[in-house]
Amino acid sequence: MGTDINIKNEKLNCKENFNAAEILSKYKDIKKRTQENQKQLADLLKRDPSVENFSAVYTVVQRLLEEERQNENASSTGKPDNPYVRYIVSKIKKGDVGLEIGCAQGRLTEYLVKQGYFIVGIDSASSAIDVARQRSSNEEWGNKCTFYSTDARDLKTFKSSFFDFAISTEVIEHLGFPGFVLHMDQLNRILKIGGKYFVTCPSALISGTEGDLHIRMYYFRELYDLARIQGFRINLIINYRNKYFFTIPSVCNRLIILYESILRFTRLNYLFNKLKLTVLCLPMTVIFTRTHDNEKAAENRTLMIQKGFYID
Repeated sequence: MGTDINIKNEKLNCKENFNAAEILSKYKDIKKRTQENQKQLADLLKRDPSVENFSAVYTVVQRLLEEERQNENASSTGKPDNPYVRYIVSKIKKGDVGLEIGCAQGRLTEYLVKQGYFIVGIDSASSAIDVARQRSSNEEWGNKCTFYSTDARDLKTFKSSFFDFAISTEVIEHLGFPGFVLHMDQLNRILKIGGKYFVTCPSALISGTEGDLHIRMYYFRELYDLARIQGFRINLIINYRNKYFFTIPSVCNRLIILYESILRFTRLNYLFNKLKLTVLCLPMTVIFTRTHDNEKAAENRTLMIQKGFYID
């Protein structure tokens, strides 16, 4: 397929035409191409969410995003030194060992290392890991981090109770629900008791539960139920205008769930979205804190979750 692809008319078969998707990355109208290609890539992941397909899709998307960063000024949320990251740094101790899930090319890794942390970065896209390793190889900060190409659902490489904290930004929505359950089960094992997992993901109140490459998005109640039965405590972080952050005490979780239920029943979330009052729709920024573990109980809980006993 040549570079004169007609973007409007060409329908990509994702299983056979990842090369065509890569060719698309040479065009200047990146956002338009991304939108037209996302549905096919998402359909592939929904049909076969294997590690190989996830890596292939992620590699294509990473290239598109990298080209977009080169042609446009990155937003504040896309930079490692942004208010949310600084808020995270205020919650963890210097010298702690952290796991960055979905580290891509290591920009956030570099920032965290320079703030005084030891970081292990993982990503399912081997091409991104290659770039991260190359970036860090000749730099002083590279001595305090390491990178692995592995899937977020497979963390068997790491020792039990090894990490003080973990962080993922816009990752869990790509795993699918069964994959997220496995992911949290592994986080329960590798985090220390009291270890924190900082997560950002699209809120189902804002974006719905499915869309494009976002295989599964969540309501707070779902994350609360999952945390409770997987050995975690959950706290919602309120982000106001990407400047001010407040951690809501866990004793308020039931009130948050009630508020969320009212929004869903009255459909006020759609009105708030139209008015761009997304802060009222609970943007999903949360902290999971590991409280306890029980391997056998974790296995039983995972089975019950997969059968739908806890989450709609």
